[in-house]
Amino acid sequence: MFYISLGLGFLAKGPAALLPALFGPVQRFLSPSTRRIDVTSSLMGALVVLFTIGIWGIPALIATGGQYLQVGLGKHVFQRSLHPMESHGLPGVAGYLVSLLFYFFTTFFSFLPWSLFLPRCGKRLWLQRGAAENYLLGPVLIVFSVFTIIQTKLPHYVLPAYPMLATLVAREVAESKWRHILLTSAIAAYFLIGLVGFRLIEPEFLSKSIANEALPLINPETRTASIDYDEQSLIWYLRKKTLSFHRRLDPAGFAEFMTRPGSALCVVDKAALARVHLDPRWETIESSGYNFARWGLSPITVLGVRISLPTPQKLRLVTVIKE
Repeated sequence: MFYISLGLGFLAKGPAALLPALFGPVQRFLSPSTRRIDVTSSLMGALVVLFTIGIWGIPALIATGGQYLQVGLGKHVFQRSLHPMESHGLPGVAGYLVSLLFYFFTTFFSFLPWSLFLPRCGKRLWLQRGAAENYLLGPVLIVFSVFTIIQTKLPHYVLPAYPMLATLVAREVAESKWRHILLTSAIAAYFLIGLVGFRLIEPEFLSKSIANEALPLINPETRTASIDYDEQSLIWYLRKKTLSFHRRLDPAGFAEFMTRPGSALCVVDKAALARVHLDPRWETIESSGYNFARWGLSPITVLGVRISLPTPQKLRLVTVIKE
């Protein structure tokens, strides 16, 4: 079941799902014992993983004409590991070294309010640890180490370590006289963000706005593509109705894609619209909003002072539909 789960995890999320395979070696390092890794069993398990992946992966590779391997693994795994993608990381050697501290800072905010207890927890674990604590510490070290090394960084990449991190820090929380106030405040804040905050910014989510207007105009056989808008959320919303494999195009491939027989939809950044030819018979829908997956520094004026603050990327998109 362990190896089958690794294979299914790989199909769902790529090589990151194979990280539990490192648990055994890390545990041997943290808690030396007479136990040895059974090489024969591990090799047989690796075959089970490959077989589980192949059941779906090989048909997917054939159905997509090799795009599953080229895009799914080549781009979104290997390129993401070696280069910062979609502005999620800092370029160059200096940027890479600075970004090594990324999860040290983001965990303070994403693990609030319990991150306030991490310094005391870390000191305790450094001075003395038992076998149970080493068992919990192993996955934390694996997840944080692997995602710190790779170039592309996003705060949620280390979430798989949080259940173990929460269990480790629970002792410090239980001993705090502020625990009930912190718990109540955290629950209230998260409910407020979830029920009110997201509702306020939901109209600015471009992918959902595009889908709301486009889905009534297309059918399950409609081919879909995008130019200069490489967000997974668009595929998620369009797949509620469409069956085809979504494509990322450059402007040179727009004409060939749209003029092929059958219904087609292409989302184009308005800045790239001048580089493509639009047939007047095609329907166009304009959308504007913010891409919350990409942030950058933008100058704003606060109390008469000009400063730069991180803001989501503002976009203007045009959805082109041929029925």
